Amino acid sequence: MFYDRRKGKYRQLRKPIKSIVSITALGQAVISAYLQFPSDARGRPDSLLGNEKLYPSIFNDDHGLKFFRACILIDRRCDDFVKATALSDDQKYDLRYYVTMLATCELCGKAQPVADDISAVLPKIETELTDTKLTWCLQTAQDQYDKYGGTDKAAKGREMENALKEALSSRYSKPSLL
Repeated sequence: MFYDRRKGKYRQLRKPIKSIVSITALGQAVISAYLQFPSDARGRPDSLLGNEKLYPSIFNDDHGLKFFRACILIDRRCDDFVKATALSDDQKYDLRYYVTMLATCELCGKAQPVADDISAVLPKIETELTDTKLTWCLQTAQDQYDKYGGTDKAAKGREMENALKEALSSRYSKPSLL
């Protein structure tokens, strides 16, 4: 993979387009998979990428290359899966980053994975991010999307995002040992 920090650099070097990762694409993948703000990744990525306080959380060198590679591979797998469905183009666009957030949690087995958790799943993405898991992720996201109106307003809003985070917390909460 080639991280295109200077727009068009790797395209000019004739690298395969599928192997080039733009700053926006990487930012959106990290925002949805790690920071868990899929509404922002979908509707306002530039506002977060331009935010001086959040930028270091997105592009933190301490995360390491495995982390960034895992985020982009999870997001691309989710994007390919969502694009292959019979949903409308608007629905696909609205749900993609929610599926990325849910799929990351599924792979990590946690409601709020940390950077090391995401890095650790890198070797498992191809084998464990199955269509079955992605179907669950898409259906879960779509249920909330429909509940909140099924429009871009729902996908850009915090209500759907918060409802999915609550569902993740319930799904991964550990039973008490009483």
